[in-house]
Amino acid sequence: MEKFLKNKHIALSISESEDLNQLGLSDTHIKDAMTEFARHLLVQGATLVYGGDLRPDGFTEVLRELMYEYWVEEKGAFPFKNYVAYPIHLKIGKGDKNEYKGKKVMLIEVEPEESLNITNPQYVNPDTPENSYIWAKCLTKMRHQMNSEIDARIVIGGKNFKYKGKYPGIVEETQIAIESKKPVYLIGAFGGATLNMIQAITEQKNVIDGSKPFYTNADYEKFKNHYNETSTNEQIDFEELNQFFKTLNVSDLNNGLDKKENERLFYTPHLPEIIYLVLKGLRNWV
Repeated sequence: MEKFLKNKHIALSISESEDLNQLGLSDTHIKDAMTEFARHLLVQGATLVYGGDLRPDGFTEVLRELMYEYWVEEKGAFPFKNYVAYPIHLKIGKGDKNEYKGKKVMLIEVEPEESLNITNPQYVNPDTPENSYIWAKCLTKMRHQMNSEIDARIVIGGKNFKYKGKYPGIVEETQIAIESKKPVYLIGAFGGATLNMIQAITEQKNVIDGSKPFYTNADYEKFKNHYNETSTNEQIDFEELNQFFKTLNVSDLNNGLDKKENERLFYTPHLPEIIYLVLKGLRNWV
């Protein structure tokens, strides 16, 4: 049987959202969705790509446990690539690296963003505006590098608050993918940043509301001001981000699904239907 995603790198932008409890869901439901996607994609020969989340019982750990169960081994191949930004990858021990390699996970340690001029790499916590700036710039670099090496992106959930980058991670990954014409599949059933992007495209709502408490607290204001004063090539600009998504059409998702199919994918709560639509779009796109 032909594996129509062989040699294709499919990125999974999946993380918890603040809306899960309100929707009657939990972290378990979103991990189940990720597991089902991983199974179907692996069976079709895809290489899975993810960025970060090395926490115990996090999404990376769930994915790596699927490798032997749903992937037919090919010599020298890695069915799962996990990108890790600086300085996060400095915390990964040699034993953990060997364990990932043994389970067919390729860890890609992304170097610091060049403009930071880091000559003495060392781990820092994002607990000051200066350190948070380092994290944000390096997370953006990781997302651009990952995007250059993927073929399509599937987007589910995502934090709206308490994130460590320039924008919520799933929002930044999605914007980069759309700008580079990569196929994007937006799944709104789990709420979060993904649903905000869907509502921006379909209802002209804001992806980020800068009046919310997270954005108006003193720590965030200090970080944002430092970022915009220090960065020479980009700014944190909520209005610009919101306008980017509000001016999109469904066709800009470039994903092999028509308008009606995308609108169904945006809102259906049924996981089998979600997977069917994404696989249909990927097959049409390929």
